[in-house]
Amino acid sequence: MDAMDDSALLREYATERSELAFASLVQRHIHFVYSSALRQVRNAQMAEEVTQAVFIILARKAGRIRQGTVLAGWFFNTARFVAAAELRAAARRHKHEQEAGMESSLHETTTGASWEQIAPFLDEALAQLSEKDRQAVLLRFFEEKSFLEVGEKMGANEDAARMRVARALKSLRGFFLKRGLTLSIAALATVLSANAVQAAPASLVAAVAATAALQGAAATASTATLIKGALKLMAYAKLKTTVAVGLGILLAAGTTAVTVQKVLEQNPPRQTQKLADGSILTMESAEIGWTHEYFGANKKKIIYTDELASSLHALFKLTGATPENGLLKERFSRQFRAMVSGDDGLEYVFEVPRFEKYENDYYGDLSTRLFPRDSQLLRIHIQEREAEGAPWRTVAEFTHLQQPGKEEAWQPEPTPASRNVEAMQVHLGEVTVQFGLYSEQDQLWNRTVVIPWQLNKNGALLDNWGLHDLIIRDSSGNADYIGTQGKVSSGWMLSRAWRSPDPRKVWKIQAQLAEESGFAETNVFTVRIPVPVPFPRKVGTSFEANLGGYPFRIGLLSGGDNVSTELLLTNRTDLRLNFLRAEDQTGKNIATGSGNWGQFRFFKLIEMPRDVVEVVETFAIGKNIPVEFVIKPRLLSPPPTKNEQQ
Repeated sequence: MDAMDDSALLREYATERSELAFASLVQRHIHFVYSSALRQVRNAQMAEEVTQAVFIILARKAGRIRQGTVLAGWFFNTARFVAAAELRAAARRHKHEQEAGMESSLHETTTGASWEQIAPFLDEALAQLSEKDRQAVLLRFFEEKSFLEVGEKMGANEDAARMRVARALKSLRGFFLKRGLTLSIAALATVLSANAVQAAPASLVAAVAATAALQGAAATASTATLIKGALKLMAYAKLKTTVAVGLGILLAAGTTAVTVQKVLEQNPPRQTQKLADGSILTMESAEIGWTHEYFGANKKKIIYTDELASSLHALFKLTGATPENGLLKERFSRQFRAMVSGDDGLEYVFEVPRFEKYENDYYGDLSTRLFPRDSQLLRIHIQEREAEGAPWRTVAEFTHLQQPGKEEAWQPEPTPASRNVEAMQVHLGEVTVQFGLYSEQDQLWNRTVVIPWQLNKNGALLDNWGLHDLIIRDSSGNADYIGTQGKVSSGWMLSRAWRSPDPRKVWKIQAQLAEESGFAETNVFTVRIPVPVPFPRKVGTSFEANLGGYPFRIGLLSGGDNVSTELLLTNRTDLRLNFLRAEDQTGKNIATGSGNWGQFRFFKLIEMPRDVVEVVETFAIGKNIPVEFVIKPRLLSPPPTKNEQQ
């Protein structure tokens, strides 16, 4: 049997049910499968169960595996599916095991620091390689084949095998560099050679050979459940591939695929990953829409409705976490961030909110209007850094399948571009996007956008008008609210942003050109807001008034430290409400620099000492003119490619 290759042994078992042939396959590959399982579940007992399940699946599918299949690749993929199913099951039983004191200890390796750093990400890195490159690495370092044997297995010569392995190692190194792990290609090859395969326990070898050869007839209930879950994941992955290929055939044939969207919208109900501290992070749901909701204790709760654009919303649950877990209490500002990418690898960064307790677990909502809408598969990374300024590394990754959106056929105009409005000229300079850190102080964001504006009248710069409510949209459907104009430099107002829609697409830039000073005297109003004693801080106080023919609602918000004014004419898009000042009854300024502004309403933070009995507020109605440009931003640096990001 030792002289027979894998295909011959598999055929012998499939046709003759030769237990000896299957035992030979187990002897050859069990250490590889066990090592792969151990890296992913990081628990020796769980790794043994995953290994047994993989070989039972092999026995059941033996007659359907294609002749010439490289079993190392088949084992790698199957082990990933089974490990994913095991981690999901672990999440469900995690709480019970903690309460019963049965929490299994993590497997502790005795290998060097370099291996311990890359091992948690190795299988993810291998999965990013092309199938041929992955097979070459698996055969060379995990099956310990010579380059000549690698070439023979893959139908190539020794030199071609050597080049393919070198290329694959370069890609793996790039993947680890992206996660802050620095090592040379030679060091990576050495680490893999020394640590890629760890010996499976001798008792496991005998148990797997006996149980798997019978196709799991004697397997435990937990192993049977694990196999069932893994087979569902494998079937789902196959369905995704079938749909993608079928969609390509339909499009090539010019046929309308009416039912494809329903298939593409199917996603696994939950995805689970185990974090380094043993806690379980589960993506309970992910959806794209305008109104988002989540479910807890059988109660549906609407989170919010976004009026700017549809957004990607993911609900996460954290179980088994200690109080020191950074998702519950960060050790420093922005210890974590989230990143979503698509088929081409372009990354969008957004913040991770602190997880809040709900019943017995912790929940966190991630939401973003900026994501790769033209990609079928979305990858959501949760990243962490050890200290401020340290490199980011991925600690969990999840996926979401979407129906790619429709691209708008916008035609960009060249920049600089101008608009003439009410005898004024609005100039938009060249919009630029730079990839890389937004600033040395704020290392969360990964790009910088600069939008230069200029306002003129009769050739002179205007200083009593400004740009407000700046919004950037791209032709795929992304949108982001930037706010008001930024700093003035050489006569230009520079709006800066640390995130943006897809910079490779056409952008629609929208803003409100608004009067900020020099208002007509008839449009400036002063009101006196009495402060009740005692002040009803839980509900606040407000009243309505008609001033100069305009209806307003004016008052103090709950808490008593915000003055609020609202223009009750939201259909008058040509008007804008402007805060001017707030004083106490003696004329002392009590307004602070903080506040929140919109076209028809503002909140202004004020100081409210106990002796303040009246707030004297002054505000004005000014002109508001919408402007819009359709442009193509200039990239000061090319976006990182998928391989560079790895």
